[in-house]
Amino acid sequence: MSAHQQNKKPDDWRRGLSEAGPYLGLGAQLGFTVVFFTAMGYLIDRWLGTLPWFLLGGAALGMVAMFVQLIRVSREMGEQALLDRKRRQRARREREDDGA
Repeated sequence: MSAHQQNKKPDDWRRGLSEAGPYLGLGAQLGFTVVFFTAMGYLIDRWLGTLPWFLLGGAALGMVAMFVQLIRVSREMGEQALLDRKRRQRARREREDDGA
């Protein structure tokens, strides 16, 4: 293995991790959302002595909140991807106009 290939691997790993970062953060947020609502339902059940009704309701509410959050984030990511694509197309047209 050449010295160039050895130096390239850590950079690839860092780049891959930085690209995966937003998705790892999103996964943690979605998981925390479900756990939070389920735990709150459990605590309310313990307080009122109604186990398992608020636990089940909290879990269901947590799943609904998770899907709402997932839809919101995916919509934002789609809009950002569209803006990036338009920005690249505009830059390409400007370069072509400068070269013509």
